[in-house]
Amino acid sequence: MADSAQDRNQPATPKRRKEFREKGETGMSREVSTALLMFCGAAMVGVSGSWIGTKMAMDVKNTLGSMGRVSVVERLNSAFFSAVEILSPIFVILMAIAILSFVSQGGVVFSLKVLMPKFERINPLKRFKQVFFSMNAVSELLKGLIKVGILSGITAMYVSAHMSQILSMNKMEPGSLLRFFSDASIWIIGFSALGLAALAVIDRIYVRWDLEKRMKMTMQEVKDEHKEHEGDPAVKSRRRQRHREMSLNRVLSEVPKADVVVTNPTHYAVALRYDRNEDSSPRVTAKGVDEMALKIRTIARQNGVPIMEQRALARGLYAAVKVGQMISHEYFQAVAEVYAFLYRNRRMADS
Repeated sequence: MADSAQDRNQPATPKRRKEFREKGETGMSREVSTALLMFCGAAMVGVSGSWIGTKMAMDVKNTLGSMGRVSVVERLNSAFFSAVEILSPIFVILMAIAILSFVSQGGVVFSLKVLMPKFERINPLKRFKQVFFSMNAVSELLKGLIKVGILSGITAMYVSAHMSQILSMNKMEPGSLLRFFSDASIWIIGFSALGLAALAVIDRIYVRWDLEKRMKMTMQEVKDEHKEHEGDPAVKSRRRQRHREMSLNRVLSEVPKADVVVTNPTHYAVALRYDRNEDSSPRVTAKGVDEMALKIRTIARQNGVPIMEQRALARGLYAAVKVGQMISHEYFQAVAEVYAFLYRNRRMADS
């Protein structure tokens, strides 16, 4: 069957979805994480901006005041640990948000298949086509242009609205300058995140649609997977044929030695045999339904084995007792009545 896009019209099976997931393809959109991180970044700047500004102003003041009294190495060391104190909580929170974003979109997947070397990844011609002439490359280019447009537009709007303050920045005090940069960061990042959120929604829908499209299967692939899961129908057919042959051989050998055959009368037939020296109760030596039941009755007649119509007993023994097993206790009474009837008939025939 041709493996064309038109042929891939069957929905993905659970096995197919698992294979894609193992390759790291979960339909995750990076734009969702980007928009969420920008929202949270703006919120954190808004909440902790004053603390960061105060901390930075104190550090600058202490650094300027310590000039001439401490070495340059000590000042750099102090500035480094101060930056770590300010930025580490922000980085930890943003990292946790990024992980939460990935998990919410499909979970974290650890797959060694992604790390396996493939010739396609190092083939320069194929990589060139993937980078410059694939639909994925076109979509990534469009998303990049849209993001640059959003960020540039929001920044230009803010600069245009606050041009007078920007031109007088050289006259601002350090505290006022920090507040201005904090407000600008919140405004630009926050409104940019709103624009990116709209892009993220569209990208999420597109990524899921593209994944579902690529996971679709041809009818032949579905049949092959079903065959692999359930087994080759030809092999199963041969297995059933052998089972029927074994059942027939058992019927041919066991029914002539049976004491009685109880029937439904046409759909079920169960052959019983009781050996006082070996068994504590009668044993089912053969059973069958429809065609096999007819075969059992035919062989029983040919060999003079009594046939008794016991509808409920025949159905019950067929369903509850396997061939070769002794009857269970709930059928003792009914089977005992059958054997009692046989013994009476034999005594009457002998007399």
